[in-house]
Amino acid sequence: MKRAYNVISWIAVIVWMSTIFTSSSYPVPEQVARVSDKLLHFGAYFVLGLLYVNALAGGFRKSVDWRKAWLAVALSTLFGALDEWHQSFVPARSMSLLDVVFDFFGSGAAVSCVFLLARRRRS
Repeated sequence: MKRAYNVISWIAVIVWMSTIFTSSSYPVPEQVARVSDKLLHFGAYFVLGLLYVNALAGGFRKSVDWRKAWLAVALSTLFGALDEWHQSFVPARSMSLLDVVFDFFGSGAAVSCVFLLARRRRS
């Protein structure tokens, strides 16, 4: 059962990364342009951070240490940087370092929440 959970957790990470990559492969729709681009980055990478820390720890109820927490943030931010580079090749899109910063903040916020809740549960 544990192995199946781990596989499903990593599939969720891959599916979400594919969703982000696919959505950044097209010009920004007008409806989305009305919402702050930075808010969208924060939210998308908040979810990615949650999924990464879940997969790395083997579940939210498992022990989340600093190493797993930072790895989740690093992997999320690295993917954000690679996706920004990918956007530089998409017509009507551009690469932005500030977007990567919000990717970092989003994944960092998610991982911090999980880490703090796990510590609170242990004490």
